[in-house]
Amino acid sequence: MSATAEFSKKPWDDPTERAEVYTFTPEEARWLLRERNPANRPCNPGQVKMLASELEGGYWRRNGETIIFDREGRLMNGQHRLTACVSSGVMLESWCVFGVEPDVFDTLDRTRRRSTSDDLAIRGERHYTTLAATLVLIDLEERGKLDQMWSGSNQHVAAELLARHPRVRGAVAYVCARASLRRLMPGRVASFCLYRFSEIDHHMGYEFFERLATGEMLEEGNPILLLRNRLLENHEHGTISRMQTTYILAITVKAWNAWREGRKLKFLRYRGDQSDAKPESFPVPH
Repeated sequence: MSATAEFSKKPWDDPTERAEVYTFTPEEARWLLRERNPANRPCNPGQVKMLASELEGGYWRRNGETIIFDREGRLMNGQHRLTACVSSGVMLESWCVFGVEPDVFDTLDRTRRRSTSDDLAIRGERHYTTLAATLVLIDLEERGKLDQMWSGSNQHVAAELLARHPRVRGAVAYVCARASLRRLMPGRVASFCLYRFSEIDHHMGYEFFERLATGEMLEEGNPILLLRNRLLENHEHGTISRMQTTYILAITVKAWNAWREGRKLKFLRYRGDQSDAKPESFPVPH
């Protein structure tokens, strides 16, 4: 039996307008994306990764949002969900609407997907935008992908992370209250590092960032001074010349490790690019 014959005569080939729950296999999803997806927009890789992680982690739930097919069996809405089904290799159960008129395509997807920060705001969390971005970094660290700062993470993972890391709220509140610190580095990086450093040594973690923010009690060779000078120089250069966020995170961790060990430094840099002669592994705070 050909693939076309195998996946035809399915619910999407019945032109009757109706709604029902259907469970897609990864094979069906792959065929639909190839054969019945003629006019959808390019996929957003971050959204696909987020949805795939929900499927893989068992967080996916039917929530009333629908995958839509027109009366000719063409996919009109649901491309990201079906792509995540293929990517994860996990079956996808969803409400589906079949048999809609083809000319309604342009009216679909007019609303913005609710973000993790939106969900945190609804739950009454303070500083929800920075908190959501910080939880993404915690998620990446736990998965060993801290050097791959794609911005996606799903709401279920964020809620679970916050339940396991409740003290991150204090680090975020500290950073959000200090404009001088946020001028030096992105709030999510400062919040993540403060939380991680303070979990290792609470007093030293907050002292590190207090000295970084004020510039006080920093003698020559102090790793915090080198970090502060690098960040100030970076800030003065403007957005075009600014260091990448991953690089800022790496040198902040390196400065912390050296300062906590009592080592003085002559320079502070991170060679993580694979084009470097001897690329470094991404630093881990200790």
